[in-house]
Amino acid sequence: MDVEEDPTCRFIDYTNETDWERFIAAIEETLLRWGLGDKGAAVEGPKAQLLTLQQRTYLLLLHHADAPAPAWTDATRHFTPTLLSIANAKLDAGERGSMERFFGVESYLVLHQYHTAFGVPESTDDLAAISMDATINVLDHDAKTLLSSLMVALSNCNCTIPAFVRLGGDNHFIGAAMPGATGSIALQFETACVPEVPPAQQRLQGLIDFFQTKLQLLPQFDDVVLGTGSNDLRHGLTAAVGYDYAWHARAHALLSDDSTPSAWRASIDADVQKNLPFQTVAWGPQKAPLQHLKLHVRWPALREGMFVDNAVHTTLEPTAAPEWSLSVQWEYDQATLPLSTSLRQLVQAYQQLRPVDRAVLVSEVASTSALDNPLVTRYQESVPAARAAVAIGAAIGSWVSSTASLDAVQASVADLFVTGPKESAKAASQWCQVPKVQHGVVVGQLMSRLAQLISSQHGINIKCAMWVEFVRLLRETWKAQVLLPWMGIGKDGLMNPADMNPLDGISMPVPDFHLNLLHQKLQLLNLCIARRVRSPISRRHSRGLSAVSDDASDDEFFDSLEESPALGVLRRLDSVARLGDANVCINVPKTQDPAPLTEDIAKQHQDILAKLGVSAESTLLRQQIQSSSMLSDMQAFKAANPGSCLADFIRWYSPRDWLPREPQDTSDASVDGVSSFSQGHLSARMHEANPAAPTNPWHRAWAQATPLPAEKQRPLFDAVVEAEKIFDYLDTMAPRDLFHHLLVAVLSNVSVLWTGVAALPCVAEAIAGLQEACAKAIAALDDDAHEADGKPATDEERLVHMAIADDACEKAVVAAQRVEVLAASAASAAHTLPGASRELLNDLVVRGVAVSVTSADDRAIVGSVVWPTPTPTPDRREYVLHCVAPRPFLAPDDGHAKGAHPVVVSRMFALFQDHSVRFATALADTEF
Repeated sequence: MDVEEDPTCRFIDYTNETDWERFIAAIEETLLRWGLGDKGAAVEGPKAQLLTLQQRTYLLLLHHADAPAPAWTDATRHFTPTLLSIANAKLDAGERGSMERFFGVESYLVLHQYHTAFGVPESTDDLAAISMDATINVLDHDAKTLLSSLMVALSNCNCTIPAFVRLGGDNHFIGAAMPGATGSIALQFETACVPEVPPAQQRLQGLIDFFQTKLQLLPQFDDVVLGTGSNDLRHGLTAAVGYDYAWHARAHALLSDDSTPSAWRASIDADVQKNLPFQTVAWGPQKAPLQHLKLHVRWPALREGMFVDNAVHTTLEPTAAPEWSLSVQWEYDQATLPLSTSLRQLVQAYQQLRPVDRAVLVSEVASTSALDNPLVTRYQESVPAARAAVAIGAAIGSWVSSTASLDAVQASVADLFVTGPKESAKAASQWCQVPKVQHGVVVGQLMSRLAQLISSQHGINIKCAMWVEFVRLLRETWKAQVLLPWMGIGKDGLMNPADMNPLDGISMPVPDFHLNLLHQKLQLLNLCIARRVRSPISRRHSRGLSAVSDDASDDEFFDSLEESPALGVLRRLDSVARLGDANVCINVPKTQDPAPLTEDIAKQHQDILAKLGVSAESTLLRQQIQSSSMLSDMQAFKAANPGSCLADFIRWYSPRDWLPREPQDTSDASVDGVSSFSQGHLSARMHEANPAAPTNPWHRAWAQATPLPAEKQRPLFDAVVEAEKIFDYLDTMAPRDLFHHLLVAVLSNVSVLWTGVAALPCVAEAIAGLQEACAKAIAALDDDAHEADGKPATDEERLVHMAIADDACEKAVVAAQRVEVLAASAASAAHTLPGASRELLNDLVVRGVAVSVTSADDRAIVGSVVWPTPTPTPDRREYVLHCVAPRPFLAPDDGHAKGAHPVVVSRMFALFQDHSVRFATALADTEF
């Protein structure tokens, strides 16, 4: 008896599925995972996926152009997104060599064969893990099978994105796009490359005839569809034509026989060299960075009757093209940027010397034969950090140029101490400049020039050797009692010493705390030399010197009414009489100059005062330390004004602390002859309630002061002692401290180097960014040096300050490199295109893409450079043809009733180059 079989119990063997079916299923899974189901365009990309078919690996890539979403109109409502992008004429001028340029598509899939010898990445989500060098071309006999697989998968997912298979040869593809579940327009894509075509098809008219034949259009097609369609989509054939021309600097130099290859940078050299310290500075490449110009002229929308372009005659003159775009190609080498390279080397030297202990001296690093010096060997035994310095010196000894010698070092440093001839009046005001940064150095003065010289050398040893020689020459200058060269004079320290005799009564600047510490030390040393030369004890004009009349005498004199002579008198205040005798005027005494201090010494004094505590004895000691200059002035005042009182001194020394009595106040009850007088009284901070045992520091100091003119007083400032302190500081400087100061000086130089350059807006913006980066780098370097200067700090804090300083220095180097590149680019572009507008030059320098040339003057200038002959031959010719018409295309018996067939768009791209012609077609057809 037969038993009926339950169909649900049947065993179905799915293991018989083919590789082709598994390959299609994998494609479908990938498309759905990428969110392309029921889609005609990608929303994000790029994406990648590796697939396997018959022991071969393939790479599927999804490309998506970041462009606005397509907009449908009534005339294009039946278009897929792909067909809509093909109809978009804006894609005709897409990136050169791209699929957008070839086929006019924005979103698309490309299948490559992947060579597994390069290794298979663990994940394909990260495109950086996939090397396009591992992709190879698909064999021609496999291409149709692979394309069919893609079409089946796209159809099953209802996806209308076009898919391409990369074939053998460069930019050789075949592709297709499905119409979708509700559409009826399919697309076919194909490329071809041939060495040549018939002469008739080498021009636009011949290409149009060829395209019409390929689409099987009637010869009178344009006449039939003329005026049909809508404003959104006009029917008929349109063409976009583009010609490419190139200019090459090397070929131009050969033809023009240019004997001055550096003429392109002459304008910036002239602007830079207006500043005396930068007359020998090296910047930028010697060869013009602009090596290639590429001009693309284009006619975007040509129709039949608007042109004549055949093998015999053409009306498409490049000078009359409506669209011009110009692109440039720059050639740079890191080694051709000497300014930023030297700055980077100085930063690296500072970083390398940072771990070296401060007990190691610059002179030890400067010695290239330190390992053979027994004195250094014994020093190493007592100071372990010295071994690190000698090791660094030996390790980087190869950096020192083979031509570097002691004589060369001495000669180069000695040049700093030789002041050149007096410059012309035009350049005299630019001999130095205030830096654009805080706590920098005055650019053009001695420290600035030294840093410029040392930074140009290659090697830490030679840099340190130059510093040792510099300190030696400073000592010789001090012993010879000659002022330091290239150091400003005057109150602001910016007056050129070459303009006058610095020792002829001109004031010398005191150390400016707004400047770098090493620059302050040199200012103080110069001041020591000046005071030593002028007199054993310096003099300063007292307050109110500007009010002295021309006939005022500096000689001392005797007042006939005084029993004691007035000593050390500078001048007499005729309008101010003494409180004790209205017939005697107050004499202004000659006083000592206050002791100038550098920033580090002032901080030491502050620390000492802070450590004194708050006891009465500490307060008294603090007042004595702070009032040394005031006590000297009191002694000089008493000598110049015998019999005067403290109130007389305060009326000259601190006029705000003297309060005159009101005229209507005739009461003398409060007059005590110490703090209060009939003419007025002292302020509250000067008032003394107990004259017999004064507690006010001013009254106490006045009681201690003895009449003594400034000439006989103990000097407040000993130039010899202070100079020796400075030399001790310079001799015992650690290498990292030296390179910190050198780096600050070089950053100061860089911050003002380009200020005189007549730059483009992009260069001016980069210069402002450079100045900001230099300011931040100097601030970070100062913080790093302050942390390493003995201030208690944790290792984490020191590491943070080191990291901040390194990052700030790197940003300053990058900013300097950017300015150097932009300045060279701007100069090269201006030299190549003389007379071009600033807008065009600025766009060429800044933008990395082609720049539109709209001005008639700019077009004339560009044309004169790119077209050396009246009838130039383009290097490349591009043609993009669009055909908008119903499909099937019109036939004689069609009747071409309106709306009888859907309108579609077909496209053909043709590129003519030397010995090759490339075609790319996107043909639309309806399915029946």
